[in-house]
Amino acid sequence: MMLRTRALVTGALIAAPVAALAVMTVDRSRARDLELALGRVVRSQVNAQVRERCESDPRWFLTGPLDGRPRPGDPVDPNPDALPPRPKVNPQPFELFAYDEQFA
Repeated sequence: MMLRTRALVTGALIAAPVAALAVMTVDRSRARDLELALGRVVRSQVNAQVRERCESDPRWFLTGPLDGRPRPGDPVDPNPDALPPRPKVNPQPFELFAYDEQFA
C-alpha cells in the first residue's frame, strides 16, 4: 500500500511541471503563429499605392477628410461651436498604422 502512495505522489510531482511546460509551449506557438498571420495580412493589404497614399498624408489616411473643419492657416472663427461636429470614424476590424517594410 505504501508503494502505491509513493508512486502516486511521485507521479503527481512530475506531471504538474510537465503539464505546465506543455501549456507554455503551446501558448508560445500560438502567439508566434498569430504574429506571423497578422504580418501576412498586413503585407497582403498594403500595396505600393496604399503605402504611397498613407505616407503622403497619414492623418487623412487614418481619419478621412475633416469635413467642415478649417484647414491649417485659415483664420480662426470666434465661435467654434458654429462648425458641424466631426464625422465619426467607421469601426474597422483592425487598425492600420504607417510602418515601413521593417515595421519601424
